[in-house]
Amino acid sequence: MKKFLTLLLLISTIASFSQITYQPGYFISNSGVKTECLIKNVAWKNNPVEFSYKLSEADEAQKGYINSVSEFSVSGYKFKRFTTKLDRSGRDIATMSELREPTWVNETLFLNVLVEGKATLYQYEDGNLVRFFTSTSNDNEAQQLVYKPYKESDMQIGYNNQFRGQLYSVMKDEFPDLKRFSNLKYEKDVLVNLFTDYNAKKGELVNNINDKKNKSSINFKITTGVASNSVSAKQSFTYRESSSDFSTKASFRVGAEVEVILPFNNSKWAVFANPGYQHYKDSYDKVDSWQVDYTFVDVPLGVRHYMYVSKKSKIFLNAAYVLAFNVNKSNINTVYRGNSWPVPLSADLKNAPNVAVGVGFSHGNFSLEGRYGLKRQLSRNQILWSVDYTSLNIILGYKIL
Repeated sequence: MKKFLTLLLLISTIASFSQITYQPGYFISNSGVKTECLIKNVAWKNNPVEFSYKLSEADEAQKGYINSVSEFSVSGYKFKRFTTKLDRSGRDIATMSELREPTWVNETLFLNVLVEGKATLYQYEDGNLVRFFTSTSNDNEAQQLVYKPYKESDMQIGYNNQFRGQLYSVMKDEFPDLKRFSNLKYEKDVLVNLFTDYNAKKGELVNNINDKKNKSSINFKITTGVASNSVSAKQSFTYRESSSDFSTKASFRVGAEVEVILPFNNSKWAVFANPGYQHYKDSYDKVDSWQVDYTFVDVPLGVRHYMYVSKKSKIFLNAAYVLAFNVNKSNINTVYRGNSWPVPLSADLKNAPNVAVGVGFSHGNFSLEGRYGLKRQLSRNQILWSVDYTSLNIILGYKIL
């Protein structure tokens, strides 16, 4: 296990130096000077207050800060600086305000441009806080679109949907029907579509920057491979403890994987589920006689981080919480040979969840992964039994969608 974790750390360190991070972009200084450069594209989830850039590949990295840069852009991301009023009221019931009106604070922000045109839509995100802003082409200020849940009483939540009226005021020249706004949701995709439609109506060339950003996507894989499994057991009966370390045995593994690529950080993060079927059976006969038969489906639910080697090749690291379910009846048996006569003992195997870590390589539609499953207890609620299972899996995957 220690060697496996050392290898995982080594590969992670090597790969971190090979990732493609700096891409062509620009920034505009306070004096209006535009500088073409290479900007480190981290596919920001939260709005930044600074960014890294290089004037050329050979140059040292420098920092651009919000107090000296009015705008910067790189590969589907564009941020403009505004000093504006922001309401940070929480949406969780524990932090929710009892006031219907926003609680304004003046802040200087890099706002993320989503749709640019006669009416421009911006987004600000900071953890769980998400706010949308708008400005028009003849306005140098950005105004927050107000949506605020608030406590009307201990048992009831009210909603300030002022953003609907704000948008109607901006767009009524092209969308005069109030019904278009009456049930409008304060959601990114809904607002992006509305601003795109409005700017198209104005006959403008719409710049939907949101379309150029990372998008979530789903991959479906079939997986197969081999697992090196081991079981150790102890049984306490009368005055003597009996134990067995069964053989480390290879078994065939077959399964499938669903992977969801998350829409930030250059698609380097994903969540996945990878159910697989395995069977372990062995016997042991020394002082006492032992038999184990364990058939199961495990379902790792995990997080994956990709590190790019090239456009088609990636190294990845996994961490997963693994659920396991018995197939048919799984059990362990021993014949205890005491001083007088043999005593047969048996117990059903019942799974406890465990944790798995893995490292792998993908190229095109193919992937190869080594995944180590930490100790899984198979003797839950058994007072006299202790049965543990560990595994090392080599998994070959092929993306079919």
